[in-house]
Amino acid sequence: TVRPKHPAAPVYLLDVHAVRGQRTRADGALWDGVLNATPADTNDAPSPIEALMAALAGCLVRNQRSMADRRRITLERVDLHLAATRSDDPPMVTSLIVDLDVVADAEPERVRRVVEQALRYGTITRTLHRACPLVIDLSIDGAPAPLDVAALLATNTTGEDQ
Repeated sequence: TVRPKHPAAPVYLLDVHAVRGQRTRADGALWDGVLNATPADTNDAPSPIEALMAALAGCLVRNQRSMADRRRITLERVDLHLAATRSDDPPMVTSLIVDLDVVADAEPERVRRVVEQALRYGTITRTLHRACPLVIDLSIDGAPAPLDVAALLATNTTGEDQ
């Protein structure tokens, strides 16, 4: 079970157990599983960078669904292809690149606004944007759509510059 350790809300909790000779286990409030936490791991779990990219993808999809529902737009399909570049000296992710294709039952401009709002209100998107460049190439119904991620995330959620 996940033990609450911090009284402030909202809090996301995850307990991780790494025992010699055993797989690294993660136990969370909403997810339990195995982590691919050593170079020798051969389990089906994501690597740490894949987990980071999965968090970004989950944030984008979840927020798009929420924003689309509020606008009574049906998202027929959301496809993401993510890539990360990294440096060895110092070791760090140097950029995150997302090809995002959205198919919906609304005109492209309304769908683009859904994507913009999903980015603006995304905890993971905002956090990662502060750590490294976040590039998103958006297409709506297969056609390229303009999206200035840096400008969107340079303002707070009320639209004021930070």
